[in-house]
Amino acid sequence: MTIVVTGAAGFVGFHLSAALLKRGETVLGVDNFDPYYSVELKRARAAELARQPGFRLIEADIGQADTVKLIQDAAGEITGIANMAANPGVRASDDRPFDFIASNIGGELCALELARHAGRPVPLVYASTSAVYGASEEMPFSPNDRADRPKSLYGATKRAAELISLSYASRFGIGSTALRFFTVYGPWGRPDMATWKFTKALFEGEKIELYNFGRMTRGFTYVEDTVQAVLLALEKPAAPGEHRTLNVGSAGAETLERYLAVLERAVGRQAEVERVAAHPAEMFDTVADISETERVLGWRPTTTIDVGLPKFVEWYRAFHKL
Repeated sequence: MTIVVTGAAGFVGFHLSAALLKRGETVLGVDNFDPYYSVELKRARAAELARQPGFRLIEADIGQADTVKLIQDAAGEITGIANMAANPGVRASDDRPFDFIASNIGGELCALELARHAGRPVPLVYASTSAVYGASEEMPFSPNDRADRPKSLYGATKRAAELISLSYASRFGIGSTALRFFTVYGPWGRPDMATWKFTKALFEGEKIELYNFGRMTRGFTYVEDTVQAVLLALEKPAAPGEHRTLNVGSAGAETLERYLAVLERAVGRQAEVERVAAHPAEMFDTVADISETERVLGWRPTTTIDVGLPKFVEWYRAFHKL
């Protein structure tokens, strides 16, 4: 009996796989080691997982139709599916639109087809994003919002995946849970995200750009809290024919200014800051309404940035031997 985790060499997929293995689960990881960011980092994550019994990895692209059978043959009896794979990033979607369509829409279709042909209902959880809220001016963002004005192709692909999943619930009775992640950070994080970029700049004495002249807020969410939400969604799955959409974010938002200040203290260095205009696709504020997540899953984040950011810096020092 196997739980399939796509994007197992990615940030959240790696932490989720590790948590499942720690529980004694058998995990089949799937990853294509896309070079959008450091393949070396992804290989290092996969190597960490490979040290644990119960983990197997297949290198495959879930945006391709024949990957469904590859996973079925490798997994055997599937007892859960966690689709954490994606091409991420608001700005990167401008440069690689076809890749984003293939992985973020085609990848969710792969997960849905796995569930459809599993022979019995299996829990299906997949990663969505706060970027689906786009130009919405309602705060905090609620999973009941229309979410029909994405500002980026990335947000649009994730919203499209949600709609396709909704159609599979109606047409084939596939129960699934979309978890809209809000700015996940922590050890083994992504080099393209602010936490890594700011930390690298602090250690190397480089200038840090604060977009929208620093007037941005984010519902930063520590990776272990995020993984806990995924585990709960697998344990308390959507019913057959039910499609659930839940926010996974901090209960409050933090400004980029305070976020950087916490990193400065953790690193022990002062930043050289340049305040610049925002990218057109960037959202100025992302604040999550998590009341539905708390009601359905009993989930609430517990890690503040004052605790989580120093843990990232500690990992960053060790990983780079600083």
